[in-house]
Amino acid sequence: MNTGVNRVFGTSLHQLSIRMKSRRTIPPIIFQTINYLDMNGLDQEGIFRLNGRIYTIENYRDLFDIGEVPSFQTECDPHTVAGLLKLYLREMPEPILTFKFYDSFIKLEEDDPPNKIRLVLNLIKKLPEVNFTVIKFLLGFLRRVSQMSDINKMTKANLATVFGPNLLRQETSNLGTIMQHTPLVNSMTELLIENYQDILELQRSSTPKVPRRSYRNLPPTPGKKRTLPATPHRGSTPILPATSRNTQSISSSAPSKMKKKQLSDKVADLESMLDFERLRREELEKLVYELMQRVQILEEK
Repeated sequence: MNTGVNRVFGTSLHQLSIRMKSRRTIPPIIFQTINYLDMNGLDQEGIFRLNGRIYTIENYRDLFDIGEVPSFQTECDPHTVAGLLKLYLREMPEPILTFKFYDSFIKLEEDDPPNKIRLVLNLIKKLPEVNFTVIKFLLGFLRRVSQMSDINKMTKANLATVFGPNLLRQETSNLGTIMQHTPLVNSMTELLIENYQDILELQRSSTPKVPRRSYRNLPPTPGKKRTLPATPHRGSTPILPATSRNTQSISSSAPSKMKKKQLSDKVADLESMLDFERLRREELEKLVYELMQRVQILEEK
């Protein structure tokens, strides 16, 4: 097992956020796997239930742990990438919903108060910032998977059974407690997937950044060398890399009156539009690319 400074598997979200120098960045292992599965796995029957190729999963794991970020461009088995994501979540030293709030989530599921949804949302807002960012990103993806359950056979309940134990677990427990709490954990996870839209609308911080390691090399702004994102990090419809057609209109310098916060808010508004089909694909591609480029310029100043 890799124990070097670049190790990803078995490393806490907090430590990864320190390494990435941002608590609002989606870790590349989560971003890359979900981005691939959004494009190639939503229509795969038994996705996350069927096993992938163990040897290939281990190879991908080793690559991440030495600081590489595979793009999966040549990967032809979505079940293998799904298995890699499950392995990462399973090996997290602390689950995304944290040990601290485990009892609170379980008690809400046991008591089932009339205002349970509101209380659950309040708990989500109390998560550490990186956990808050990642859980929203992950739940959005699981909701998209469940929306194609007629094809992939993975309903919200099925997904909760797979992901629940990796999202919500005790720091110390015995077999009896695990068996007793498993139905509650699964039910709470299903509730989170079902109410993803309410979770998406929670406001705590600005839009999470696309991980820098997953950027593609795009034409730089004159006078500076920089690497910019070619794809969004949320949504079921992938945005293709920008072309010269839609980059020529981008200004060579950041607008003097446009602040970073305003640009980030605009990106957040675009990313909150889950129904990408409502906009013309080319128009959305151009808007997101331009805004992300300007945000990147401001961040580098």
